[in-house]
Order: sequence, then structure tokens, then C-alpha cells
Amino acid sequence: MEQDPIVVTYKLSLPSGDTCTYELKFEPERFELLHDEGDLPEWTRMDYQQCVHCPLRAEDVPVCPLARGISALVDFSAELPSYHAMSVEVVTAERTYQMETTAQRALSSIMGLIIPASGCPYTECLRPLARFHVPNASQEETLARVISFYMLSLHLVGRKDEVQKPADFEKLKRIYDDLHTINRHMADRLKNVCGKDSTLNAIVILDTFTMFLPMEIDDSLRQIKSLLEPMMIKLDALPEDET
Repeated sequence: MEQDPIVVTYKLSLPSGDTCTYELKFEPERFELLHDEGDLPEWTRMDYQQCVHCPLRAEDVPVCPLARGISALVDFSAELPSYHAMSVEVVTAERTYQMETTAQRALSSIMGLIIPASGCPYTECLRPLARFHVPNASQEETLARVISFYMLSLHLVGRKDEVQKPADFEKLKRIYDDLHTINRHMADRLKNVCGKDSTLNAIVILDTFTMFLPMEIDDSLRQIKSLLEPMMIKLDALPEDET
């Protein structure tokens, strides 16, 4: 039986009283972004400011998956000033979130959903973060979720010899170095097409975390460790299962 798409809806309410809604639909099993059919702008072509490390060839994939994913959002946000205060309601199947924020932060939160689910080979590893989306998450919240999913992937789908070793966070840092490159090239794509600066600033906000994680991960791990110690004490105190 075919499953219905997973739907996440952002409702933006401006101080003027105007309201605009942005809806995203995802394939439920792999959480891939579902696209509406229609003509795509020139800047979504693969060979338009293509990332220097992109493994895709324009001859085989004529449209950049990530650019395609955010193209509708660029049109949606064309006239939104970056610092325009607004109320934001995020509706998912499980719950509704309410936030007071700015246009650029709301758009950055939406991009945090789109980018991992877009089909870009460098961002699909972050798809669990999008599937369990936390709107407008702080850097600390995002870091905890990134590390948790990274460790879970090693445990559930990693090679057995790697699972037994301490996690190699240098590899995680390299993932975010690649994301920083993508953000820079995506900003170059958009510089000449955005009527306002809200979309560009949304990318800058996301890119702040890609630069923050490699520098702060060691300190953040020490803080998280102190929170995890009671769990380990409890586990060590439990008797061994004799079955």
C-alpha cells in the first residue's frame, strides 16, 4: 500500500497582518523532497556556478539537485526583507511549533529541511536531521543531533570493525568542510537572482554552523559527556542478562 507523503508546512505571519504559507512534501521511506513540475530558472543548471568538488556531470544531470530544491523557496522569499520580524507556525503530522523570529531565520530553517532531502550527494547524509526536523534549532541542539545520528549510523549501518573503535570525528568535520564549499557556491548562484537579501542571509546562517562544528566539536563533546555519565553509571549498575 502506497504511503502518503510527509508534509511540513511553514506559515509566516507578518506584522502587517499578511500571511504566507510554504509547504514541503517528502517521500516517506527515504525522505526525499518531492518537486512540483514546472520550468526551472537558468541558475539551477548544473554548470552554473557548479561546486568545484561536485561528482555529478552536467551531461548526465543537467540540473543541480540542491538548486532545484530551493528554487521555489527563492521565488517565495523574493520580497521578504531579512530582518522583517514575524510569527512562524510550523505544522507537522506530530505537532505544531510556534516561533517569533525573522524572515532570514525562518528561511534558514526551511533550507535545513530542503538541503538534506534535495538529492545532492554531499548533503544526503544529513537526511535524518531533516526527517526529525527541529525548526530554528540552536547550534547546541543541532550539534547534539548531528553527533547522535553520526554515532547511530556507525552502530546500525557501519562496518563492524569501525563500530568497535572510538568514533572518528575527523570524518564528521570533513563532511562539514564539504558543506561549507556547497554553501559558498550556492550563495554565488543566488547573488544575481535574489530581489532581497533574505535568502542569501539564510544560507549564511546555515553556513555559520558548518564552520562552527569543526572548531567547537571537541569542547561540545566534553559538555555532552557530562550529561551522558548518569546513563553509563545506571547501565553499569544493572545486572548482566543471564538468558
